[in-house]
Amino acid sequence: MKRAARVLASAGAAWDRNSTNLHTGTLSIELLKDGTVVAISPQGFASSFSAEAQRIGLNVTAVLFAGNSPFPSTPTYYEAAPGTYTLRLHGGASDGSCTDSSTMWRGWQTYLLLGTSQ
Repeated sequence: MKRAARVLASAGAAWDRNSTNLHTGTLSIELLKDGTVVAISPQGFASSFSAEAQRIGLNVTAVLFAGNSPFPSTPTYYEAAPGTYTLRLHGGASDGSCTDSSTMWRGWQTYLLLGTSQ
Protein backbone atom coordinates (compact mmCIF):
# COMPACT_ATOMS: atom_id res chain seq x y z
CA MET A 1 0.00 0.00 0.00
CA LYS A 2 1.47 3.33 -1.06
CA ARG A 3 -0.97 5.70 0.67
CA ALA A 4 -2.93 5.57 3.92
CA ALA A 5 -6.34 3.94 3.51
CA ARG A 6 -9.16 2.18 5.29
CA VAL A 7 -9.78 -1.40 4.20
CA LEU A 8 -13.19 -2.68 3.13
CA ALA A 9 -12.92 -6.47 3.17
CA SER A 10 -15.36 -9.17 2.15
CA ALA A 11 -15.19 -12.95 2.61
CA GLY A 12 -17.30 -16.06 2.52
CA ALA A 13 -17.16 -19.81 3.06
CA ALA A 14 -19.42 -22.75 3.81
CA TRP A 15 -19.20 -24.43 7.22
CA ASP A 16 -20.17 -28.04 7.92
CA ARG A 17 -20.54 -29.34 11.49
CA ASN A 18 -19.47 -32.82 10.40
CA SER A 19 -19.23 -34.81 13.65
CA THR A 20 -18.51 -31.96 16.06
CA ASN A 21 -20.85 -31.00 18.89
CA LEU A 22 -20.20 -27.31 18.18
CA HIS A 23 -23.25 -25.53 16.76
CA THR A 24 -21.96 -22.26 15.27
CA GLY A 25 -19.51 -21.58 12.45
CA THR A 26 -17.66 -18.26 12.55
CA LEU A 27 -15.80 -16.21 9.97
CA SER A 28 -13.73 -13.03 10.27
CA ILE A 29 -11.05 -11.20 8.31
CA GLU A 30 -7.80 -10.12 9.95
CA LEU A 31 -5.29 -7.56 8.70
CA LEU A 32 -1.74 -8.30 9.85
CA LYS A 33 1.31 -6.03 9.92
CA ASP A 34 4.61 -7.83 10.60
CA GLY A 35 2.69 -10.89 11.84
CA THR A 36 0.51 -8.99 14.33
CA VAL A 37 -3.25 -8.46 13.91
CA VAL A 38 -3.81 -4.69 13.63
CA ALA A 39 -7.40 -4.71 12.32
CA ILE A 40 -10.32 -7.12 12.12
CA SER A 41 -13.83 -7.41 10.74
CA PRO A 42 -16.91 -8.09 12.81
CA GLN A 43 -17.56 -11.82 13.03
CA GLY A 44 -19.96 -13.44 10.59
CA PHE A 45 -21.66 -16.54 11.96
CA ALA A 46 -24.38 -19.12 11.36
CA SER A 47 -25.73 -21.84 13.62
CA SER A 48 -26.99 -25.37 13.05
CA PHE A 49 -28.63 -27.45 15.75
CA SER A 50 -29.46 -30.33 13.38
CA ALA A 51 -27.69 -33.63 14.06
CA GLU A 52 -27.19 -34.11 10.32
CA ALA A 53 -24.10 -32.71 8.62
CA GLN A 54 -24.95 -29.82 6.33
CA ARG A 55 -23.09 -26.92 4.76
CA ILE A 56 -24.11 -23.47 5.94
CA GLY A 57 -23.06 -20.28 4.19
CA LEU A 58 -21.02 -17.74 6.16
CA ASN A 59 -20.10 -14.24 4.98
CA VAL A 60 -18.84 -10.94 6.25
CA THR A 61 -18.30 -7.55 4.57
CA ALA A 62 -17.06 -4.59 6.57
CA VAL A 63 -14.60 -1.74 6.92
CA LEU A 64 -12.02 -3.23 9.30
CA PHE A 65 -11.93 -2.18 12.97
CA ALA A 66 -8.70 -1.20 14.72
CA GLY A 67 -7.38 -3.87 17.09
CA ASN A 68 -7.89 -7.63 17.26
CA SER A 69 -11.41 -7.98 18.70
CA PRO A 70 -14.32 -8.67 16.33
CA PHE A 71 -16.57 -7.25 19.09
CA PRO A 72 -14.88 -3.99 20.18
CA SER A 73 -16.64 -2.03 22.92
CA THR A 74 -15.86 1.24 21.09
CA PRO A 75 -15.33 0.41 17.41
CA THR A 76 -13.00 2.66 15.43
CA TYR A 77 -12.01 2.08 11.83
CA TYR A 78 -8.38 1.22 11.19
CA GLU A 79 -6.40 3.67 9.04
CA ALA A 80 -3.65 1.59 7.41
CA ALA A 81 -0.41 3.54 6.95
CA PRO A 82 1.65 2.89 3.82
CA GLY A 83 3.39 -0.48 3.98
CA THR A 84 3.01 -4.21 3.45
CA TYR A 85 0.12 -6.10 5.06
CA THR A 86 -1.36 -9.60 5.02
CA LEU A 87 -5.10 -10.16 4.84
CA ARG A 88 -6.10 -13.44 6.53
CA LEU A 89 -9.41 -15.30 6.55
CA HIS A 90 -10.14 -16.77 9.98
CA GLY A 91 -12.76 -19.50 10.36
CA GLY A 92 -13.79 -21.31 13.50
CA ALA A 93 -16.56 -23.01 15.42
CA SER A 94 -18.11 -22.42 18.83
CA ASP A 95 -21.29 -22.79 20.88
CA GLY A 96 -21.08 -26.26 22.41
CA SER A 97 -18.67 -28.87 23.67
CA CYS A 98 -15.62 -29.36 21.48
CA THR A 99 -15.52 -32.90 20.14
CA ASP A 100 -14.28 -34.01 16.72
CA SER A 101 -13.93 -31.43 13.95
CA SER A 102 -15.86 -29.33 11.48
CA THR A 103 -14.94 -28.26 7.94
CA MET A 104 -14.75 -24.96 6.07
CA TRP A 105 -15.42 -25.21 2.33
CA ARG A 106 -14.51 -22.92 -0.56
CA GLY A 107 -13.31 -19.92 1.41
CA TRP A 108 -12.68 -16.68 -0.48
CA GLN A 109 -11.84 -13.08 0.36
CA THR A 110 -11.29 -9.78 -1.38
CA TYR A 111 -10.72 -6.17 -0.37
CA LEU A 112 -11.00 -2.57 -1.52
CA LEU A 113 -8.82 0.30 -0.31
CA LEU A 114 -10.90 3.34 0.65
CA GLY A 115 -9.45 6.82 0.33
CA THR A 116 -6.71 6.04 -2.20
CA SER A 117 -6.46 5.70 -5.96
CA GLN A 118 -3.32 3.51 -5.83
